[in-house]
Amino acid sequence: MVMEKIGKIGSPSSAGFIIFPFSSLVLMGLVAGFGTPAVAAYGIGMRLNMAAMMMPMGFGFAAATLVGQNLGAKKSGRAEKSGWVCAGVGVIIMIILSIMFLLFSNNVISFFNDEAEVVNIGSQFIIFVAPTFAFLGLGMTLSRGLNGAGDTLHPMIFSFIALLFLRIPLAVYMPCFAGINGIWASFAFTNIIYGSMIAVWFRMGKWKEKKL
Repeated sequence: MVMEKIGKIGSPSSAGFIIFPFSSLVLMGLVAGFGTPAVAAYGIGMRLNMAAMMMPMGFGFAAATLVGQNLGAKKSGRAEKSGWVCAGVGVIIMIILSIMFLLFSNNVISFFNDEAEVVNIGSQFIIFVAPTFAFLGLGMTLSRGLNGAGDTLHPMIFSFIALLFLRIPLAVYMPCFAGINGIWASFAFTNIIYGSMIAVWFRMGKWKEKKL
């Protein structure tokens, strides 16, 4: 019985973590069609994106702990408030990071590769993606909060919708009109969709009824 519960809770969470790198790998294949400088720029951009994600992820673990603890104490209102407070801190940090990245986009990319074409393409990646960091932070933090409540299925579903069902088709289609910037736009758009879906689901509060 215990192992069954562990598998039921843990499997969707594991699948959700796999979706992120898988979608990034698929996009790498699409970016490769634009040449070596584009691949180099994408590699730098993704590492910067991953580094930024570490910030809200830490507050997400705090949200998971506080949400789970308060639900266990039968204080669902405080559990929800804890999740939103953690998310708020995560969003503020991501906004600060996005402003820094936007102000110094050329410098950030040239620190890793000073080739002019790589800097230009990488800067465009930052210009498209950095403004959506707040949504990414919101989604990352609240999804961990949902995990703390035992709801690992819905974050996985939202990741699937945003990163596979939407991001990959858009990344294939949009370059037909906007070149490689179409891939960056698909990345940014799906960050917004992901964060918004997680926030709406958390706000609905159905996770409070989860029985473990």
